Amino acid sequence: DMISWATATKGYVTVQNATDATAGTTKGIITGGTVSAPTVASTITAGKGAASITGSTGADTIVGGTASLTINGGGGADSITGSTVNDVFQFDTAAHLAAATVAGNGGVDTLSITGAYGTGAVTDFAHATGITTLSTTAGATSGTFALGTAAATTGITTVDVSLGGITKVDASADTMALTITGGTATATITDGTGADTINEA
Repeated sequence: DMISWATATKGYVTVQNATDATAGTTKGIITGGTVSAPTVASTITAGKGAASITGSTGADTIVGGTASLTINGGGGADSITGSTVNDVFQFDTAAHLAAATVAGNGGVDTLSITGAYGTGAVTDFAHATGITTLSTTAGATSGTFALGTAAATTGITTVDVSLGGITKVDASADTMALTITGGTATATITDGTGADTINEA
């Protein structure tokens, strides 16, 4: 495992996987640092320090603590629980998001799409709870979003695709009052049945 840390408010993280030389646990003091799991499924538990956590390509279990986290599961059917404050959960593709289970666990939490998302389905959000914002980075080079009952149950009220290349946002099956902000690549935005606000690029 790799654990790097900086000199801000101290916090603790535990990383555990089946191939540790100690056959158990690696602990480090982290904050503003990075925790990266290896290529095997791992359990990563954060404490009270803010951090960026990247899981393996396997089915990781990642559990937040009491400070803000940026979490990228890395692929696989991950189980991710955020901290008790504001977190960012990063996913590159629709398949990765749909396979993962994500619980915001408090705060104002964001699903951030960072890669070529692909053709989205309303079921992509079926395993997510406690999330208020769906956004993209410049790395989200292509794809479409479809929001419906699952996204509404997740709690999403803000959709911001102003960065990247998302070409379509279809919220026609969504009942929430959404604020949707398009980007220069967004050719189509379809609102839902709620009192939606649409901001075009």
